[in-house]
Amino acid sequence: MFQSVSKDKATLLQSGKNKNSCAVCGMNLVKFYKTNHAAHLNDTARQYCSLHCLAEDKNLKKMPLSDLKVVDVKSLKFIDAKNAFYVIGSKKKPTMSEVSKYAFASKEDAVKFSKRNRGKVLNFDEALKIAMKDFDTPEKRMAKEVSATDIIYFSDKNPVAKRGKSGHGGHMHGGSRGQIPSKKVWPVFTNSAGELNCISNIRSELFVLNANLEVTKAKQSRGGGCKTVSFKMPDNGYYNLFYIDGNVQDDTLYMTSAKYEYMRFNHSNDAVYDDKKMSAHSIKEAPFDILRLREKGETFYHRLYAGEKMRVKVILNSKPIEGANITLSTKTGWSKTVKTDKDGIATFVLLKDYFPEWNKFDRRHKNDFLLTATYTENSAGEYLYDPYKKIKYTTTYTSVYYPNESAYKSYAYALLAAIVTMLFSGVAIYWYRKKNQQPFREVRFDEKN
Repeated sequence: MFQSVSKDKATLLQSGKNKNSCAVCGMNLVKFYKTNHAAHLNDTARQYCSLHCLAEDKNLKKMPLSDLKVVDVKSLKFIDAKNAFYVIGSKKKPTMSEVSKYAFASKEDAVKFSKRNRGKVLNFDEALKIAMKDFDTPEKRMAKEVSATDIIYFSDKNPVAKRGKSGHGGHMHGGSRGQIPSKKVWPVFTNSAGELNCISNIRSELFVLNANLEVTKAKQSRGGGCKTVSFKMPDNGYYNLFYIDGNVQDDTLYMTSAKYEYMRFNHSNDAVYDDKKMSAHSIKEAPFDILRLREKGETFYHRLYAGEKMRVKVILNSKPIEGANITLSTKTGWSKTVKTDKDGIATFVLLKDYFPEWNKFDRRHKNDFLLTATYTENSAGEYLYDPYKKIKYTTTYTSVYYPNESAYKSYAYALLAAIVTMLFSGVAIYWYRKKNQQPFREVRFDEKN
């Protein structure tokens, strides 16, 4: 990658355990060294992976930054950013932005670079204005680069969709009757502040395991803002989308993956439920994975319901792993963590946490849940020439479950009981009043007697 250099050529101005990470987004500074910036905040050095992150601190957060510096692409030394010559919009890959920004100490070097790689030569203030365009819309403000420690998962809802507008990926049938349906999802993550972010540029590998157990590579969407991934579903059966990435930070190899499983069924009479194909599968490219185990008797009409048990298996390098931590969390905020047994299996009971008013009860209500599995292995080695002393595996699996039919019946029984009680009470009151009603009698008083 053009932005990267070896560790011995990089200058790290920060101190502390996070000195290798961007002060804003947490990305590896050495990996994106040629776009590094730096500044001082109250005599403390802050180093950034990009002008984008510096702009966020300086202009959005209004931090009183001083002594702004940038890496000279030619010498790899930090220089005064306000005296640098920036090449904006070259064909070299950008960092944290749609538009690349590389700085040079001399105008001559900047012009040579722009002639070879295209782009315009601008000063710092002009480059900063262009960097601020990354924050023009809510979608762009939400779109971030992923750091090594971020936990990624897939969502079928647009994280920046406006209320009242559809934010679902769903099928995209188009106008043609014979068009193959497809599914669109958003890879997202929650940062350390608890804020939901989408991904501005997916640098990981993306794979699709189709209904016939064939593996193909997937691509991210074009354009700016939140990236999406789409895949076609020509046949009935389960489709699995995988996100797989690896990064070394602080002597730890972070192997991050995410999985999205979706079943397509066109309700045709000739559809055959093949137990082998429909069972849970992984791919060799995914080192760490979660499998939702199928239960006996599952069909194309299968759904997960509240109150039922769900069994999952965690595998490491295609083998069941004991002692992995796996957490089930729902959108209502409930979560539970267990460890996998000797067969790599963990069992959860899907929480009943949907209690609307009777007239608002929706049997089709979807409760999203997220499974997150983690496992740490004390194993040393090298990954893309970066040495590490241990490996931290993280993987996610997202799906939905529905209100149990018994809950709907309970609501119906409760309503029926209320109606019967009201009728009985009405009849009882009427009978009581009828029984105790005194007949009318006229009484005359003779005052003489």
